[in-house]
Amino acid sequence: MIIKTEIQDQGATAFVTVFADQDPMPCGVLVMSTAGAAELVARIAAGEPPEVEVTPKVAAQVLYHYGLTGGMQAGSFITALITAMTKADRDHLLRLSTVYPAYAVAVYLARDTEHGRGWLQNVAKQRLVADASPADPAEETS
Repeated sequence: MIIKTEIQDQGATAFVTVFADQDPMPCGVLVMSTAGAAELVARIAAGEPPEVEVTPKVAAQVLYHYGLTGGMQAGSFITALITAMTKADRDHLLRLSTVYPAYAVAVYLARDTEHGRGWLQNVAKQRLVADASPADPAEETS
């Protein structure tokens, strides 16, 4: 699979259209700052794999994409990003990981590994535990 990107500069904002293979229909369109768009395209081309920690929020957003328990709906940008990542092959997912490493790892785990979805569900549960915990330790009752 080949990922091709096109940037349409609209002043302070740019549209990054992502295409896979020879398909004339885009996988997704990302709306971001012009500087962010240029950095995104450059980092995809560089393909530098980082070390990553998948947060409970990221795990929950990827789970939601797959319709799994523990999921949480993301905003439109992250939803489009996750959709594009699910359509990318492993090499191109690695390229996308240079800009959004936690999402790329979470998509890879959910899509390409036997126990990845269960692992993401365990990580997403941490968000629920954190949300249920009092913000101020003084608020805890014995």
